[in-house]
Amino acid sequence: MSAKKLALILPDFNGGGAERVMLTIARNVDRARFKPVLIVLQERGALRDLVPDDVTIICLKTRRLRRTLPMLIAALRRERPDIVLSTMAYMNFAVCFSTRLALGKKCRLVLREANMPSATIARVKPAWLVRVLYRLLYPWADTVVCNARPVADELRQVGVPDWTIHILPNPVDTDRIRFVAEVGECGDLVQVQDGGRLFVGIGRLIEQKGFDRLIEWFTAMPASDRLVIFGEGPLRRMLNDSIIRLGLKDRVLLAGFVKSPWACLKQADAFVMPSRWEGLPNAALEALALGTPVIATSNTGGLPDIVNEVRNGMLVIADGKDEFVSAMGAVRPLGADGSRVSALPHRFAVSSVVMEYESVLDGVDG
Repeated sequence: MSAKKLALILPDFNGGGAERVMLTIARNVDRARFKPVLIVLQERGALRDLVPDDVTIICLKTRRLRRTLPMLIAALRRERPDIVLSTMAYMNFAVCFSTRLALGKKCRLVLREANMPSATIARVKPAWLVRVLYRLLYPWADTVVCNARPVADELRQVGVPDWTIHILPNPVDTDRIRFVAEVGECGDLVQVQDGGRLFVGIGRLIEQKGFDRLIEWFTAMPASDRLVIFGEGPLRRMLNDSIIRLGLKDRVLLAGFVKSPWACLKQADAFVMPSRWEGLPNAALEALALGTPVIATSNTGGLPDIVNEVRNGMLVIADGKDEFVSAMGAVRPLGADGSRVSALPHRFAVSSVVMEYESVLDGVDG
């Protein structure tokens, strides 16, 4: 029996968690069962070199939705995949419409919801239209995969049929992350004063990630502590102004986007996630894979659900500013040898999660 053609659809190769998950699936699916191809709107972004050599990239070379739909329909008719997998709601809407128009029900359609639907509804205008698109188009999918219980709950609330919803955790390649962390270098980024602690945050510099409030909260930490934030985004200038205004120029660093920040994350005394909303954040899971303690807000989607699975209190969920600042204050400095074992629950292992995805893609997810 020949391998099924699997089309994974992305806007581009920018460095977000959703893109990393899709590329991890493309890299690890069983080639005897699936032949992956990537359809992207633009072939750009820092994760481009993570595409496996045996995966064909089909670039539509477009950014505008009015051009995307006809080009995507044409590409799907030309490639005729057996299975389509898409992620991120605004792409999923277009993929739903295009796949069913181009291929009908002959193609198995799997959507992956990576974030809270309420966040998408609040961000994309008009909100009423987004609600209609969820209710109208998502039932066209054979399966809707989400990464955490809170995301599944909100999908039901916006009208997605319960029987289509399937919860699968994000796949985390712990061995690869730990290897890259071991051989990587950070230079002066992780230097702290004697007795000081290093806190690391990772994410796009946007309202969702909450770095504006993290910088404010960091004023409560001792002067010897240091905060390094990896990521780029439209709020960079505003965050930098806040750092200067609060007198934190020598203690808080906006380090920009780094494709593999794991060497620095490995040396951190704690990973901090002050997000206002999340689905199931990859960066926090990767920190746990490195054995780095995680402090996260209670708005971080599926993270609160795994607290009891994470050993030795390595994951702390803080409800509000005071709890978050208290949790940072309680962090103990990393020992001299810097060695830690993974604290990530085994069910996030890339091998087991990809096997679950393969079952969903094959249509045997129950």
